[in-house]
Amino acid sequence: ILSAITLDLTDTANAPFRHDIVLSLDTMHMLGLYLKLAISYVVAIFARALSSLDQKATRRHAPLILLSLPILLALVIAILSPRYHLSFYYDSAYVIHNGALNYIYYLIAMFYLAYSFFLLYHRRQYIAKATMWTACLLIVFSTGGMLLNRRMQVVNFDIFIHSVACLVMLYVILDST
Repeated sequence: ILSAITLDLTDTANAPFRHDIVLSLDTMHMLGLYLKLAISYVVAIFARALSSLDQKATRRHAPLILLSLPILLALVIAILSPRYHLSFYYDSAYVIHNGALNYIYYLIAMFYLAYSFFLLYHRRQYIAKATMWTACLLIVFSTGGMLLNRRMQVVNFDIFIHSVACLVMLYVILDST
């Protein structure tokens, strides 16, 4: 939107195809997709920190680099999407379309949320009951927001749900210290 306003394309019905506009839109869309996914990654890191209350648990967790591999894969897909139309692309009228791998972001986010739930459930006896319930509700809330957004295609509904969930997560972190 900012690019269109800046370059006076808002009142033109069939704007000419301009690569500088598409590059800017691609960059914004890539950043948006990646930041949405990063929220699920942060939830997984939060669950990992919450479930690592003793040294034995920390040693049994997968190394952080292995946990980072899916989000790095998503970054590669997002970077390659403008050229190869993997997860999204724009047509000549600047209308965005989903690519063949658009669902991969949801799968990776669901992996992180399932991983978080597994860690918290597995270590539930070491976590305070109120903290455990709050963290599980955070995971359910985030998952529900993603599924609703995927089903209803409401613009940025999942970002709103993730933001509320992250505020709850911040409250839990501050309340537990």
